[in-house]
Amino acid sequence: MLKHGKDEQRLRSKTILLSYNADFDGDEMNVHLPQDEISRSEAYNIVNANNQYIVPARGYTVRGLIEDHIVSSVLLTMQDTFLNSEQFNQLLYASGVFNGGNSRHGKNSSIDKGCFVKLVLPAVWKPKPLWTGKQVITTLLNHLTRGYMPCIVHNKVIQYTTEGLEKALWLVLSFNLT
Repeated sequence: MLKHGKDEQRLRSKTILLSYNADFDGDEMNVHLPQDEISRSEAYNIVNANNQYIVPARGYTVRGLIEDHIVSSVLLTMQDTFLNSEQFNQLLYASGVFNGGNSRHGKNSSIDKGCFVKLVLPAVWKPKPLWTGKQVITTLLNHLTRGYMPCIVHNKVIQYTTEGLEKALWLVLSFNLT
């Protein structure tokens, strides 16, 4: 939490707290206002938490792959994320589901030669075919679970409406995220 004002506290994402050396023992953060463009540029690069991966004093990483995957997943599955054919196929290829895709640890993650990745139809056809980020995940899940029973997830969701609080039941059938 960062303290603003007398009693107001603003929550920060837990994934970047290590970048700020936050330990919740009562420390305060000071605000510095740079006076010229060079100072502003230097301050921006110093406090840019998204690019601060290594602690200068000890040399170990501040943020790990978990945070990066969370940020990437959120950006990929946003409603306004659309991918052209090249981007869609590049993400699938980078995941290692195509022939020749090897993992970094030497384990062969490529599929057998007789099996193909079944692509989903584009979400948008005109003016050009576009896929959503959710369709990338759907394609990966469908490919990785081929030959097994489809997954059915029952998830109770609380929806706030003008009439009050209603409980709804969402079903995810065959990994089609919508």
